[in-house]
Amino acid sequence: MEEIFNELYDLFEKESELQLEQKMSSMSIDYLTLNHYQYLQAVKQLGAPTLSDISDYLDLSNASVSVMVKKLIKESLLEKIQSEEDKRSYHVQLTEFGKQIVDHDKNSFLSVMRRVEAELDEEERKQVRQILGKAIHKSSNRKE
Repeated sequence: MEEIFNELYDLFEKESELQLEQKMSSMSIDYLTLNHYQYLQAVKQLGAPTLSDISDYLDLSNASVSVMVKKLIKESLLEKIQSEEDKRSYHVQLTEFGKQIVDHDKNSFLSVMRRVEAELDEEERKQVRQILGKAIHKSSNRKE
C-alpha cells in the first residue's frame, strides 16, 4: 500500500512543481522560498492581519515581518489595505496571484486526482470512493 501512495505522491509533487513554475513564470518571479510561502500561509490563515498579527503568529520580530511583507508586496503577492478603525495602521491581504500560490498544492492534488479518476470506469470509481470514504472517516475520528 505504501508503494502506491508513494507513486501517487510523486505524481502530485511533479504536478505541484510544474504548476508553481508556470504561475511564477507568468508573474516574472524568479524564486519563492519556504520563508515566502510561510508568510503567505500565515496571511491566509489570519485573514487580513496587521504586521503585529503576523509577527505574533510566526513568533518573529515586527522588524523582520515588516521587511518580508514589503518584499511580498513588491512581488505582487500581498497588498496593503488601510485599517478602517485606525487610519495610521494597515492590514495586508493576499493578492489574486498570492492566493493562487497558496492554493497551488490543493489545485495540483485535484489535478492529479482527476487524471487518476479518468483512468477508472464507473464501477472502479464507486469502489475507490467507498474505500477512501471509509478510510478518511475512520482516520479523522481516531484520536492520536
